Formats: sequence, structure tokens, C-alpha cells
Amino acid sequence: MSALSDVVERKVLDHLFGGTAMTQYSSFKIAVGTSAWSDSAEGTEVTTNTGSGNYERQSIAFTAAATSSGTSKVANSAQITFPAAPSNLGAIQYWAIYGTAGGTTEVVAHGQFSAARTIATGDQLSIAQGALEITAD
Repeated sequence: MSALSDVVERKVLDHLFGGTAMTQYSSFKIAVGTSAWSDSAEGTEVTTNTGSGNYERQSIAFTAAATSSGTSKVANSAQITFPAAPSNLGAIQYWAIYGTAGGTTEVVAHGQFSAARTIATGDQLSIAQGALEITAD
């Protein structure tokens, strides 16, 4: 399940219907968390920055959009592997995609994995190529 953020929805409408043209994002990163993001609020992102290691947003790229059975989607174009967790990070079930454009970073889309994964010290969270989809219908 995925959704675009309110900010992106407004920018798309403005862009399509004569408002301010939308600037394309130059890069994307994925954040993971233990509570859900919403269209207008951030979830509880899992990050660490300790002497024993970092656990932070990872770069992500996407396939070209495709439409099947009336639903358009993009998916991650390569496997994403987070570094080994420097500590117990808990049950990861949610994700958010952050995009950067014109020096501003904002939530573009958010969603949840099909099942939570508990990340203990030393574990690595991996997302298979094509497993993270952002849809529009």
C-alpha cells in the first residue's frame, strides 16, 4: 500500500492545471520506521548515529511508470540494502520516500511493508528489486 504526500498531490495539480510548474526531484532516499507516515505527518523514522555505526536513509531509484489493469505504478529499480544495525531497532513496518528538488527535501510518498520485520543488532534490512511499489489509479 502506498500514497503520495499532500505536498506532492498539490504540486501535481498545480503543474497540470496551470499553477506553478513542478520541479523534478533530483534524488530520492528511503526511510524506514516503526510507526506510519501520513499524507501530512512524518512517522517514527529509525535512525542511529552512534560510534558503532549509522543507520540512515538509503538512496533509491525507480523504474519508468507502467500501467496494468487501470493502475499505474513505479517500483524500486534495484535492491536496497541497509547497513548492519548497530543496535536493536525494533519492528520495521513503514517506509517513506524523500525527494530533493531545488535544495528542499520533502516526503514524496509513504506506505507500509506487507509484514513487519524485527531488526536486531547486526541484522540488515533488504528490499528486493521491484518489491516497493508506488501506485496511482
